[in-house]
Amino acid sequence: MNLKIFKTSTFRLAAIYLTVFTISTGAVLGYIYWNTVVILQQQVDDTINAEMRGLAEQYRQRGLPGLVEIIRERSRQNTGSIYLFSNFIGRRLAGNLEGLPAKALSSSGWIEFTYAVQTSAGRQKHVARAVHRELAGGYMLLVGRDIEERRQFASLIRTALYWSLGLALVFGVGGAFLLSRNFLQRIDSISAASRAIMAGDLSERMPVSGTGDELDRLASSLNDMLDQIERLMQGMKEVSGNVAHDLRTPLNRMRTRIEAALRSADTDNRASREVLQQVLDDTDRLLATFNALLSIARTEAGEARAGFSDVDLSQLGHEMAELYEPIFDEQNGTLKVDITPHVTIRADRQLAAQATAN
Repeated sequence: MNLKIFKTSTFRLAAIYLTVFTISTGAVLGYIYWNTVVILQQQVDDTINAEMRGLAEQYRQRGLPGLVEIIRERSRQNTGSIYLFSNFIGRRLAGNLEGLPAKALSSSGWIEFTYAVQTSAGRQKHVARAVHRELAGGYMLLVGRDIEERRQFASLIRTALYWSLGLALVFGVGGAFLLSRNFLQRIDSISAASRAIMAGDLSERMPVSGTGDELDRLASSLNDMLDQIERLMQGMKEVSGNVAHDLRTPLNRMRTRIEAALRSADTDNRASREVLQQVLDDTDRLLATFNALLSIARTEAGEARAGFSDVDLSQLGHEMAELYEPIFDEQNGTLKVDITPHVTIRADRQLAAQATAN
């Protein structure tokens, strides 16, 4: 996996958006889950409280036989309600619960406990929520509801919440990865085109995908700029060619006339010959300098790079030293060279030699 993808601004922006989206989605789903559980539990508690008040009122009005009759009748109905009516020693008088839960003995008010339920699949453990109350005469009344379905429903919502957040993270990271990879591929193609242009290929252009996005607009602007630069370079080449023609021709004519003057000059007039010879040497140096400048201009424009080769600068230095050593000897001088061996560069050998001579 290319680690550059994780360093792109696209991936970072996508990661920030994914974080904000995940947090907001989790907050919304958590709020829905919390309110659903609370509302369901409130409904169960209201139902139980209503039944407890109704049964207590029946006990006051109809006494013990009337309450036992009502509880037995309601216990036969499969409504999910749980009843237990027992005397002061804990003996069950009516109800569908076999005995008082242990939690009811150690605490008062609301309790949750497990109990056995006979279903088509056999006896199963369910969870119930109930409230118990002591009535006149030492009797104990417990009223509750089976909340197994509510617990399963809450578990289903909780599982859906976890899956939603997990899928959001997976698809978010995957989407960020794909977006970043496509973005990075386009950036790499633009970088490759830039390197080709810097290497001297002015005909290279930035790739345009055709989507019209910000990268396409940037690439189009750069291509327009490169077109303008190419036109300017072409114009410079034409001007350079014209200047070369305009300057070389007079210089060559001057050189030809000086040579003719030298041939026709009086051999005894040494002063005139020396002056003409100096003018001829200066003209040759001027032509050589001008040719070198044109060669350098062509090299900078990328035209002469095809003629580049590996040049041993150490060997070239020794050759130039041997070439100019007689000149130092004529002037009673000494030429000393200190050249590092095996130094190689890629360049035009003629231009490198001329640069060394200069």
